Amino acid sequence: MLMTKFTTIVLLCSLAVLAPAQNGRYALGDYLDSLSKAKTLSVDYTVQTIGGTREAYSVTLQKPNKFRLQSPTETVIGDGTTLYRFDAASQKFTKRAQVANDLGRFFAPMQFRIWGAFFDPSMAKAQAVRDLGIRSRLNTDFRAVEAPLGRGVTTYYLDTKANIARQFEYQEAPLPNLVFVAPDIKLGADVPATKFAFDPKTAKGEISEVEYESPKWSTDLVAAVDLARRTKRKVFVDFYVPKDATSAKLEKEVYVTPRFKAFENRLVFVRIDAVKNPKAAGVYGVTTYPTQLILDDKGDEVDSYDKYEGAIPFFDWLLEALRMPSFR
Repeated sequence: MLMTKFTTIVLLCSLAVLAPAQNGRYALGDYLDSLSKAKTLSVDYTVQTIGGTREAYSVTLQKPNKFRLQSPTETVIGDGTTLYRFDAASQKFTKRAQVANDLGRFFAPMQFRIWGAFFDPSMAKAQAVRDLGIRSRLNTDFRAVEAPLGRGVTTYYLDTKANIARQFEYQEAPLPNLVFVAPDIKLGADVPATKFAFDPKTAKGEISEVEYESPKWSTDLVAAVDLARRTKRKVFVDFYVPKDATSAKLEKEVYVTPRFKAFENRLVFVRIDAVKNPKAAGVYGVTTYPTQLILDDKGDEVDSYDKYEGAIPFFDWLLEALRMPSFR
């Protein structure tokens, strides 16, 4: 009889220990399930790299295949038939027929993948969940739940009443963490048809998709690594400080040349202002500017260069770093 009571006590204690993890798993599962079952989703949110500036994003989705994704650099609209992309810098757009894999392609970057379960539940599964308990952020209590997503780990901060994630933190070493804040998420609300419409009159002109996707400098290291992974390229990162004479010379002698642009099939180009984003430079131990890094598609450093002395030695270094034969 005594042994039976002892066994019962041990079992109850074990269940008490497991309960938080189960609660976290169920809470996250319910949240992801609500995304996948909703007919529409609308959310304005911000994404901030730790140590960097906060940037505004907006997502509007409607099943089965309509979407509007707005980032600081572009707006992508799929109306179910036609895909439009509008570049914020040039104010030009491109269009083509929408295809099935557009959903996977444009939701691959982590800045949008966080909502991927709306169209594809497999993009975010509540597996290997860690319940972190109740956490206070911005004077609000949330249930914090940690789970794998992509190649990293996402911490979901779930509203304790509505069980909707209103904040997220994404970690993928050695990249800097991303912090998402989404105070107002609308699931199932009516979405006007104009959200999935694009007016060419608002643009400065139409260009081909090839021209639209010609080499561009990104300022988002996380997105660049993600793009490199998907396109089987490496990442070229230029850490610089504004108004630096060597950086200006490097840009004039190298970055604007056709020879450098020819590396677009091997590299994703990123420029990081070390004054605005010192933490990103710190992650890779960069203290001299300008410094160039080659990263693999996991974000790990392959090679570095911090002594620009002209175009010829620069290209010699770049070719060696990419294990390509010299043209000289």
